[in-house]
Amino acid sequence: MKNINVKKNIIVFLTLAILITSCSLDGKKALNYNQKLVDKEDALVPDIKKTEAAVADFYTAKKFDSIAIAGRRMEQIIDNKIAEIQNEPAPDVKDAAEFKKAFINYFSYFKNVYSEYKNFGSAISDSDRSVVFARIQTLVAQKPQVLTDIKTIQAKFAKDNRFKVEN
Repeated sequence: MKNINVKKNIIVFLTLAILITSCSLDGKKALNYNQKLVDKEDALVPDIKKTEAAVADFYTAKKFDSIAIAGRRMEQIIDNKIAEIQNEPAPDVKDAAEFKKAFINYFSYFKNVYSEYKNFGSAISDSDRSVVFARIQTLVAQKPQVLTDIKTIQAKFAKDNRFKVEN
C-alpha cells in the first residue's frame, strides 16, 4: 500500500515538474521572441532620427527630390525588417501569431509614413504636395494610437506567456 502511494506521489511530482518546466520554457521562448522584435524596432531608431533630421533640412531647402530619396530609403529599410519578421516563424507559444502580425502592422505603419515622404518629394506641383502633406498629417495623427495598440498587444502577449515587459 505504501509502495503505491509513493509511486503516486512520484508521478504527481514528475507531472508537476514537467508542467512547470514547460511553462517556464514557453515563457522564455515568448520573452526571447518579444526581445527579438523589439531589437528590430530599436535597430531602426538611428535611421529614423537621421532621416527625420535630413528631411527637415531638405524641406527647408526645397530639395524635394532628396525627400523622395530619403523616403524610398526608409521604405526599403523597413520593408527588409518586415520581411525578416515574416520569414521567421513565430514560436509555439500563446498568441505568438497575433503578436507577430501586430508587429508587422506596426512596422507597416512606419513604412506607410515614409512612402508618403517619397510621394511628397516626387509630387510634381505644390498642390500635389499639399494633398500628400495632408495624408502625412493624417498618418502622424494616428501615431499615438498605433503606439498604444502595439503596447497593448505586447502587454497581453507578456501576460499570457508570464513574462514582464520592460518599459
